[in-house]
Amino acid sequence: MKNHNWKSNYLSTLQSEIDKIKDEGHYRVFNNIERKAGQYPKATRHSNGQTEEIDVWCSNDYLGMSQNKEVISAMQSAAEKLGAGSGGTRNISGTTNFHIQLEKEIALLHKKERALAFNSGYSANESALKSIISAFDNCLVLSDELNHASLIEGIRTSKKEKAIYRHNDVKHLKDILKGVDFSRPKIIVLESVYSMEADFAPLEDIIQVAQDNGALIYLDEVHAVGLYGPNGAGGGSITHPIYSAVPHYNDNKQIRRTGKTMSELKAGHIFHSITYGVNAMGPHSSQLSEDERWKLVMHVQKLQKLE
Repeated sequence: MKNHNWKSNYLSTLQSEIDKIKDEGHYRVFNNIERKAGQYPKATRHSNGQTEEIDVWCSNDYLGMSQNKEVISAMQSAAEKLGAGSGGTRNISGTTNFHIQLEKEIALLHKKERALAFNSGYSANESALKSIISAFDNCLVLSDELNHASLIEGIRTSKKEKAIYRHNDVKHLKDILKGVDFSRPKIIVLESVYSMEADFAPLEDIIQVAQDNGALIYLDEVHAVGLYGPNGAGGGSITHPIYSAVPHYNDNKQIRRTGKTMSELKAGHIFHSITYGVNAMGPHSSQLSEDERWKLVMHVQKLQKLE
């Protein structure tokens, strides 16, 4: 007998799943914001018909390139010349000459033969990693336990055997590889800078492990591009010679450049560093007003006093 309520049964099931997600606290509601060009990190948030002014610090726009006048001008010029949007996928008609130029510049920056631009870092990792792993029969993937979800998804969809080693634990990685045949294809997957942990991978040690065991390395540099090396393309030290990770403002380790410790830095020195930059950190005078920079100085001074 035909059930005339069959549509409502589907809807009821889907609604139950949505309610379950909400009850578990996993229901995603996107922030409705408008960032303000030239006023980083200022933005306006829209909610329930109301607006409020906010500061957006949870951004991956580390270098402030979205506020760079040359970048904005180039985007405006390209839109006037080509129109808005690509007009199709890259496989059909969506690859413009600007895409090709960009990829050539990226390859040149990193001293590689070729580069390929994706619409997001997530899709780049997921697609590239799956393709690379899948190319090797009986490939073993060794993944840092704190790898980003995009890396995990690329590994998962490859359907190859994987082993997870403890975060930045070179010894554990070596122990896993002890019983693996040298001739078996192996890929070590990791990040150079872990954004959620604020630490760096021991790359030199892991490169040595890879060479000793005949393994390839897949390195996610999404949080490091532009930060290290003479031109922001790596090739330099990723850590301060004294600090192995992000320093604490209240520690007593001496800074070679100043001869002082982090806890001894005065307000004027901190303000100068924020304004004009220091070492790998660029200047922030165009992103933060003078008042905001002094507020940041006061926050650093509070951190200096923490036990």
